[in-house]
Amino acid sequence: MDRAGFGAAPAQWLTLSNSVAVIPPSGSADIVLAVDAASLPEGSYEGIIQIDTNDSTLAGITIPVHLQVNQSTGTGGEHAKIPGQFTLYQNYPNPFNGSTVIPYVLSGPSRVKITVIDPLGRVVSDLYSGYQESGYYQATWDGKDRTGLDAVSGIYFIQLQAGNRTLTKKCLLIR
Repeated sequence: MDRAGFGAAPAQWLTLSNSVAVIPPSGSADIVLAVDAASLPEGSYEGIIQIDTNDSTLAGITIPVHLQVNQSTGTGGEHAKIPGQFTLYQNYPNPFNGSTVIPYVLSGPSRVKITVIDPLGRVVSDLYSGYQESGYYQATWDGKDRTGLDAVSGIYFIQLQAGNRTLTKKCLLIR
């Protein structure tokens, strides 16, 4: 897996505007991510952006990056090849406080449902329900339950259903 991030050697196709940054407390910094597929052969590429901290009370952040390089299968508006296989990536940040992003890939058009489930199997939140074409998507969970109240700290499961296929990832909400 290729890496790009603070302190990591960037992948050839994935670069950041700053590979090292010092940000003061309550400060912020803009980081620009660039993807260059010009010299890559057709295929699927995985990478991560790793953001580390020197504060031992905080966890670093790992952001998955998926790049699909396709040649067009025709002209005049025909679609490119179907993206990678049906995949549910790990949410980020994880653990999280507030909201978390859930990236996923659909390899074909399908009816999709994304839910957050507690360890007892109860649905905590419905993130998406509907039809989606093949492609790369992301959902966001704001850490709230179905009634709009903050969910309690703990382990939850993010479940992606597409047609007759189901994938699940574990996440940790810390309040």
